[in-house]
Amino acid sequence: MSNYHLSDRMAAVAGLVPAGVTACDIGCDHGFVAIHLVEAGVCPGMIAMDINKGPLLRAKEHIESAGLSTYIDTRLSDGLEAFEAGEAECMIAAGMGGRLIVKILSDYPEKVKSLRYLVLQPQSELSFVRGCLRRQGFVIRKEDMILEDGKFYPMMLAEGEAERILRETGRPAGKRRRERSMRVPGVIRGKIRGRRRTGGRHTGKVWRMSSAPV
Repeated sequence: MSNYHLSDRMAAVAGLVPAGVTACDIGCDHGFVAIHLVEAGVCPGMIAMDINKGPLLRAKEHIESAGLSTYIDTRLSDGLEAFEAGEAECMIAAGMGGRLIVKILSDYPEKVKSLRYLVLQPQSELSFVRGCLRRQGFVIRKEDMILEDGKFYPMMLAEGEAERILRETGRPAGKRRRERSMRVPGVIRGKIRGRRRTGGRHTGKVWRMSSAPV
């Protein structure tokens, strides 16, 4: 077992990955999410990809150190460029801007169509990501939000096959009322305003809100 520690934000992202699926992590950085998902038995296999050689080299070193090279493949890739349709069931894209996530999803529509799940953590432009998901036939099944070190981090699990979901639930993908789940609860707003009034600093405590599928 490795000694690598996930931040609360990345642990929450990993917690959205459905059990038993193979996954590809876009922008894997140091490879810690892939290592965690395989070690925890969530994913039987992973593809860890990054556009930069340096982070990918470090990820490969960490994966080898954890003894997981058989289960985690590393690839230099701009988005889904080095990914082939059918190699994984789930894609993870965390810690990047909303427009970059949309670009990744839009550049290779056939590859995205082959995925059943998307786990996304956009740093900005959440509504832009939602619109892209609707257009590509994905429905948001679960959402979470982490307040860490004074910043909010929204994240979501989306599932494809929108037509099947519509038949089974009678609800179209991306229904507007799902937007409510990402609004900041009054109790959190009050705590933030209180810190601002008193000039207090965030102590590292994590506030969390989540919503189950409806």
